[in-house]
Amino acid sequence: MVRKAERSATNSSIGQSQPEPTNSPAQESSSDDQARQCRTCGRGIAANESALNCDICGGEIHVACSGMGIAVVKKLNKIIEKTGWVCPNCRGGLGCEVSQLKEGQARLTAEVASLKALVDRLSASLDNTHQSTNGVQINQQDHGTQEMQQKRRRTSMAPPQTWSEVVTEVISDVERRKKNIIVSGLREGTLEQDIEIFEDLCAVHLSSKPRVNRAKSHRIGKPGVERTQPRRLLLHYDSEVAAQQLLSQARELRRADDAYIAGNVYINADLNPTQSKLAFEQRKRRRSKQQENARTDQKKVDQPGDQH
Repeated sequence: MVRKAERSATNSSIGQSQPEPTNSPAQESSSDDQARQCRTCGRGIAANESALNCDICGGEIHVACSGMGIAVVKKLNKIIEKTGWVCPNCRGGLGCEVSQLKEGQARLTAEVASLKALVDRLSASLDNTHQSTNGVQINQQDHGTQEMQQKRRRTSMAPPQTWSEVVTEVISDVERRKKNIIVSGLREGTLEQDIEIFEDLCAVHLSSKPRVNRAKSHRIGKPGVERTQPRRLLLHYDSEVAAQQLLSQARELRRADDAYIAGNVYINADLNPTQSKLAFEQRKRRRSKQQENARTDQKKVDQPGDQH
């Protein structure tokens, strides 16, 4: 009987669903701590513990590991709701990416400037073509074909450039300018004296002294005109690398021992009109940003700090 009862009990229990095992509150808390780990120190984050969440990697960081005080974090939470927050690890990686993006943007800006210059040249060429065509039609109406041909022989002009010729010329101009630098503020003498002075300046204040192509170097502007500043000096080099080396070191002149050189002599790229306009607009935006940052910093200084 006992065995039958046992067998009956066993059979009835097989047909019933078995209850799922449940974890104790201590076990659930332990698993939560393991799932939430600080990306800075690697320790677990308790369920009742405050933490900052990164919007890039999704990781969490102890408030203490963030380097900010509790009062700062409380105020920061209101801003984070609208702007988000990035942890120091992701911030370092983003710095490299931003630097690469800025370099890419600079190259893209130069290419866009070249394309704009090309479009300007093409538009000018097209306008000249239209004017020439209109002039021919007027001459035909007023004087007839024979008189028009005689007038065109007397006042003949070069035929308008084709599209391919304009494109080739613009590209050639851009490539040629890459081998030039423009030196402003250098006291003016003869061209040989100017080049020797600049080469001595490179030897003293810069880490490179490439050889100047004297035949293709000159002062920009007419001589003999009264000026408050010396004319700009265009220096040509046989390679683009030589010119780029000097441009990359140009800021070293601001730390020169010679006060005149530090305050007056500048080395810049040889830009076409379109590139110069773009560079001017970039400088305006950069200065405006710097002024805005300076005003923001001044407001922080004027306002009393948080009391801890």
